[in-house]
Amino acid sequence: MKKYILSLILLLALTGCTKKTDTTTSSVNETIPSESISEETNESVKITPTHDYYCDDFILTVDEKQFDLTTIIPKLSSISELYPISDDHLYILGRIDETTNAMMVYNFAKEDFVLAIEGTTMCWVQNKFETLRYLKNNTVYDYEDNIIYQPEDSKMINMIEYVVEDFMVTVTDANYENPEEIWLP
Repeated sequence: MKKYILSLILLLALTGCTKKTDTTTSSVNETIPSESISEETNESVKITPTHDYYCDDFILTVDEKQFDLTTIIPKLSSISELYPISDDHLYILGRIDETTNAMMVYNFAKEDFVLAIEGTTMCWVQNKFETLRYLKNNTVYDYEDNIIYQPEDSKMINMIEYVVEDFMVTVTDANYENPEEIWLP
């Protein structure tokens, strides 16, 4: 057990362990020749291109293009996460106040934001942008702002999530008791 813990500590020390909100990836677009791949395959492997992005205060830089996120959502108080949804979309999570998040989606191909909302949470299946759903005012929407689910007035949505690729909403009564799972297409 000690060897395992020491190995883990060494691995973290070698790879670097920092708590930054900035996320940067390098750009690579090349094909690896088939000679450099193991003898079990004859194919070339294409490394998908990535994008450079990071956020400094409220200035988002994406592939050397800058955006002031407070012009998109003026009540923004902080940025906490940058996370790729797919090769073409980047999720930006910010905070407005104790109960409301700012959720934005940047499209790398269009070089612009395709979604900027104030709500509670957002989820998706990785690399499948069309599965994106978000929770706002006790209602679940898809990425095109269509209502996916709205509970009856006596119920509260506590969580939205994908379990593998199946979408689930957890609702409770007004006292946050009696949880119920609702599976949606």
